[in-house]
Amino acid sequence: MDSGDNGEVRYELKKGHGELFKVCRKTGEISLKQNLEGHNREYQLTIAAYDGGITPCSIEVPVNVKVIDRSMPVFDKQFYTDSVLESIEIHSPLALSIQAESPLNRKLIYSITKGNDFEEFALDFNTGERAFVGRTDETVFQKKNRWMNDEAKIELNA
Repeated sequence: MDSGDNGEVRYELKKGHGELFKVCRKTGEISLKQNLEGHNREYQLTIAAYDGGITPCSIEVPVNVKVIDRSMPVFDKQFYTDSVLESIEIHSPLALSIQAESPLNRKLIYSITKGNDFEEFALDFNTGERAFVGRTDETVFQKKNRWMNDEAKIELNA
C-alpha cells in the first residue's frame, strides 16, 4: 500500500449516464442523482480510479447496472393462522381471508410456499382463497395438526 499522496485514491465516473449516476470521489460509491424511470433497464458505466502521485496511476473499470423492480405485495397481516376441525369436508373453503395489495396495481398470483408438506390445503391462485382438500384419519390428522402448529406456518407468496 502506498503512503502519502500516492496512497490517496480518487474515483470518478468516466463514461456513461452522468445525468443519472454519481460517484463519490473518496469512496467510489455509486449512487443515483434521480429516480430511474425504466424498470429492468441496464446501464453501462466506466469508473476510473486515480492515485495522487506526481505521475498519477489510474485504472478504468466497467460497471454494469441493472434496475430490478423490487416492489412487493403488501399483506394485511404479517401472519395468518386458522384452525381446521377434524370433521371438515373435503374441498371446504377455510374462513380465513388473505388480503394483499400490489403497490403497482399489478395482478397478484398467490401460492403456498411452506407448511403444506402433506398437501392438505389448496389455494386459488387468483383470489388467495384457501380450501381443505385432504382427508386424514384421526391419528394422522392429529400428528399433522400438531406438526403444523408446533413447527411450521403456511407461508404465502403473492
